[in-house]
Amino acid sequence: MAACGIALRGIFGQDLLSRVITQEVKASRAKIVTLPNVRLESDLIYLKKEPGFVLINIDCDQKTRFKRLKKRSQNPDDKSKTWEQFLLDAKLPTEVRIRKLARRARYSLDNNGTRQELYSQIDKLIMSLRA
Repeated sequence: MAACGIALRGIFGQDLLSRVITQEVKASRAKIVTLPNVRLESDLIYLKKEPGFVLINIDCDQKTRFKRLKKRSQNPDDKSKTWEQFLLDAKLPTEVRIRKLARRARYSLDNNGTRQELYSQIDKLIMSLRA
């Protein structure tokens, strides 16, 4: 997936995903739109200009992420992925940059607990943003 994103950006410009995502957000009638996997500064070029835009980091330690990745098996190689392969993936340009981008987030949530604990944090954050 990382290679696909890099190739698309190389062909259509670094701001490709930002342009497309921003169009989708503008077309949405939802009051709140969440965007997973914002990984690069170029992904935010247009989004950060939108009224009400808030960058939120949802953080999780590597061991927990690895266990969840294997359990979820979203990609064909997830179930067989080793810890060493997972650590190598963490060195991909998109993964390294996401950690730098996360430092710019206005809010950070902890996703090391249960799903309910994360949802509780999200609910509290939404309520504080609406106030």
